[in-house]
Amino acid sequence: MDKSTDHLQLGQKAAAWENVAKEYNTAFPVSQSKSTQQLKRAWEYIRNRVKKTNSSYIRKCHETGGGPSPTPPKLDELTLLAESVMQNDLQPAREQLDSADVESGLEGIDCTIGTDGTLQFETSDVELEELGLARIEGELLSLVDEAVYGQSSKSCTTNSTTTATSRASNFTTPSRDSSPATVSGCVSLKNKIQRKRKLSDGKSEAIKKMRLEQAAHRERVSSVLETEVRKVSNKACEFMDGILECCRMITTAVVKKIEECPPEAVLKNIKDFQ
Repeated sequence: MDKSTDHLQLGQKAAAWENVAKEYNTAFPVSQSKSTQQLKRAWEYIRNRVKKTNSSYIRKCHETGGGPSPTPPKLDELTLLAESVMQNDLQPAREQLDSADVESGLEGIDCTIGTDGTLQFETSDVELEELGLARIEGELLSLVDEAVYGQSSKSCTTNSTTTATSRASNFTTPSRDSSPATVSGCVSLKNKIQRKRKLSDGKSEAIKKMRLEQAAHRERVSSVLETEVRKVSNKACEFMDGILECCRMITTAVVKKIEECPPEAVLKNIKDFQ
């Protein structure tokens, strides 16, 4: 690994982002200027949104089991440029468009039309960051300000309905593989998922039933213990009442005996005891 080359590339990208921030703050002046870190986070947001949209569309295509494809998502100029920069390996099907319509919808973007009717971008990642991002940052920030920062600094006026493919920007609809193996594989995967869900539901019902039984058992044990404790407490109270009654009877007998004896005999007994 050539560390000097890596350092040079990182420096070029950092300088490109600084130029983007400077041009954006000049073109769209606001009370608080956007920093390079804010623009990077905005770019990450739009990139993740494009990836999520593509993944969702691919999953819907697989769920059809070789049948008619679902309606592809519409892409504006901003998303088109984001896909070309990302060079996403997953290439979903798109609507077939005429090259003239596509070219008119992408004015201002450096591109060439190949012999097969596809639109290809000739710039590198660093060049796209330097030339493309500065031009579209206003629209990008207006799309993501509410989601990232809680408010919008500029309303978005992009109404382009241009659609395209990812990575190489191929505007032809690729043929789908509807072979029996693919269909059977999708059906098998669907059945497997359904079996897992049934097993999971069965386990959930068993766990719920076990918890109900445990709760009922705890109620029964608690009731029995409460009854036994009450019985023991009653017996202890009766025993203490008996002891107190005996003490009371003994005290009464002693007092009565003392009262029956003459005072001289009581004094004599006290002296003898001492």
